[in-house]
Amino acid sequence: MTLSKTLARSNKPNCEVAGGMMVPCSSLMLSRAERQASALCVALGIAVADPGTGFLGLSWWCVGYACEWLWAACVQIVPRVGLSLTDLLHPSNHHMIPPSPSIYLAFATSATTWTYFHPPHTIYTGLFTSITMGWRRRLEEAKQKHRPRLKDWGRDGFATDRKMDFAALDYLPSPHTQYRQPQQHRTGTVDQVHCRDLSPEAFVEQYEKLSKPVIIQGVPEAEGWRATERWASEGALRRRFRKYAFKCGEDDDGRPIRVRLKHFFKYVGKQKDDSPLYIFDSTYDDDKEAKALLDDYAVPSYFPNDLFSLVGEKRRPPYRWFLVGPKRSGTSLHIDPLGTSAWNTVLTGRKRWILFPPSTPRDLAKGKALYRKGEDDEPINYFVDILPRLRALPASEGLVFHEFIQEEGETVFVPGGWWHGTYLLVLVNFSFAFC
Repeated sequence: MTLSKTLARSNKPNCEVAGGMMVPCSSLMLSRAERQASALCVALGIAVADPGTGFLGLSWWCVGYACEWLWAACVQIVPRVGLSLTDLLHPSNHHMIPPSPSIYLAFATSATTWTYFHPPHTIYTGLFTSITMGWRRRLEEAKQKHRPRLKDWGRDGFATDRKMDFAALDYLPSPHTQYRQPQQHRTGTVDQVHCRDLSPEAFVEQYEKLSKPVIIQGVPEAEGWRATERWASEGALRRRFRKYAFKCGEDDDGRPIRVRLKHFFKYVGKQKDDSPLYIFDSTYDDDKEAKALLDDYAVPSYFPNDLFSLVGEKRRPPYRWFLVGPKRSGTSLHIDPLGTSAWNTVLTGRKRWILFPPSTPRDLAKGKALYRKGEDDEPINYFVDILPRLRALPASEGLVFHEFIQEEGETVFVPGGWWHGTYLLVLVNFSFAFC
């Protein structure tokens, strides 16, 4: 009986174990070129993951491929047909020999070799790392560029040993606690009013003309901002802005440092930095994808005048920002440039504020004389360590400042010339800022 007639008798595919899977023999009928390419890909994949054992895996692939004829003779053909080795090797029968699964053999032997030289968990860890560790590498590079001289971003332990000091910022200090004398004369107050009770005309008369800060509630909902829905989840933002890299800092030469939201959100959930990176992007409107943010909000009706618009969009300085930050991030004490006033709306999260009137000396507001040797000057250090020392200064210093917490949906108006700094209190904070 010829080999071709014998093999033709069986129309039902036979299932056999190959490489740890049950597959029909008909699925193994690959061309020799396909088998070579597939096995080579397996070997090269292992080589990329680990060059040392990868080359050993490539050698095992050669062994597996050399076993092709032996496998065919011992497993598939001889038991079914009863051919002798001479018949099997006869040239007239070569085209009828079913190919062996050398790719599965190569994979099995290569994986076995790799497992032998590595603890089993490292195989899964390596695969997981190759897929998920990209965000860590990108954020570490961004941190290194932003503060190259800082080797340990968690050195002060605000996320670990001193986390209770950070948690205390969730509450404003009582004027009658911690100090021997009442502090009403030391801490000013900021009005808080809902937008339905404040017309644009009243805002101008009561706050803008008097250079007086105010917290306005309910603006996003009252003025129909789409951001109230579109920013409800991190996933929605990631899908909308997959390609654009937002600015999260600058290097020593003033060049922007950028990251994608999908990487930044992973960093937000994992980081334990004292003062984490903070997305503060003013150029999103230059990108075709990111400029869609402009459709999510509108300038509140309280701030219709924009004198910078007279110089043209290309010549005007930065004036609007998209902000995303994790807890413990913030902005150091500063005055907005060119005498501009500013408004800031928080969509999600909570933000702690400190404001000083324009008459406050710079060094006094910044607490320059109150820093101790080795203390950092990041926002968290200022709010946790320096502010309590400012509160303890004698009343003769004449220091007055305003402290408050901005909640979701609130808009803060900061008049020109006022010193102000902010600090984020929750996991993720989305906000807009305008000058």
